[in-house]
Amino acid sequence: SQVPIIEKAVVRRELPDTLVIEVTERQALAQLDKKGSYIPLALDREGYVLGPSSRTANLPVISGIRQAGLRPGSYLDTPEVRNALNVLNTCDTTRLGKYLDIRTIKLGNADFMELELGMGARVLLAPDDTAQRLRKVVALLQASAQKGVVPLVIDATGANNYPVQYR
Repeated sequence: SQVPIIEKAVVRRELPDTLVIEVTERQALAQLDKKGSYIPLALDREGYVLGPSSRTANLPVISGIRQAGLRPGSYLDTPEVRNALNVLNTCDTTRLGKYLDIRTIKLGNADFMELELGMGARVLLAPDDTAQRLRKVVALLQASAQKGVVPLVIDATGANNYPVQYR
C-alpha cells in the first residue's frame, strides 16, 4: 500500500448500489531512537516504519539501528530488528509483558540485545529461544522481589544459568 499506516484495505461491492471499504491500520509496537532523525518514527510488529502520528510516548524504544534513509513506509528486516520485534511481540501476546516493563532494546551486538527495564535492571538477552529466556528472566525478577533485592544486570545469554548482579 502507498500509505504507511495502512496494513490492508479491502473493497467489496454489495449489490445493488453499495461499495464497502474496510481499512486495517498498522499498530505501533515500538519507537525508533534514530540518531540524526528529526521525525519521530515508530515500528509495527512486522517491521514497517510508521510516521510521527503513530508514535506513543510509552512505547519501548529500539536503539542502535544503523540504517540510513528511514522514513514512513520503509521496511526493516534485519536479523537484529526481527529479534527485537520478536521480544516485544512475545511480551505483547503473552502474560510476560505484565512482568517485563521493557523501556529500551539496544541493538548493535550480534550475540545479544540489551533490554532496559523500567525498574532499572538491564537484561542481556540472546536472540534464540526468546520466550523461554524471557520466562526465566521473569522468574528471576519475581524471586529477587521476594528476597527484597533489585537486580542490576541479568545475563540471559547462556544456555541454562543466568548470572544476576544485584545493586
